[in-house]
Amino acid sequence: MIKTEIFSNKFFSLTVCWEKGLIVQTKLNPPCPTQISYFHPYSKLIEQNLIAYAQKKTVAWPSPPLATSRLSTFAQEVLQTLSKKVPFGQTITYGELAHLVGKPKAARAIGQVMKKNPFPLIIPCHRVVKTTGIGKFSPHPQLKSILLQLEGMHFINLNNKNR
Repeated sequence: MIKTEIFSNKFFSLTVCWEKGLIVQTKLNPPCPTQISYFHPYSKLIEQNLIAYAQKKTVAWPSPPLATSRLSTFAQEVLQTLSKKVPFGQTITYGELAHLVGKPKAARAIGQVMKKNPFPLIIPCHRVVKTTGIGKFSPHPQLKSILLQLEGMHFINLNNKNR
């Protein structure tokens, strides 16, 4: 049975879906009412991290209990590399991430993994950008810009496709 918690701050909300003590999915949305049940000890860290984001403080996700076994080996490798190699306040391009995972020609495949990332925010797919600008963000395009700004980065025009 899947259990759901909603954590929110004034910038965004994070819905966390739990099953058997593991996070099976997270969803980023605009702010909404909080509904926290503390299904897992990690829930407190999630709550603290959303508060820290709103205060533009550094956020870390140590050893999140993620249900990654549902992902392909490639997706697991990409998401793990992203989590370990791209800290709060930094970005990486799709091509650079492809190089880090040892697949230098897989930038498009990296983009697909980011698009399908079942754990946005905890696995920071918002930190992966195009060489020419911010790039897309499946959950809510405007949230990518907000998250990057909260991490201290600024992009001039989110809607300019030439950037």
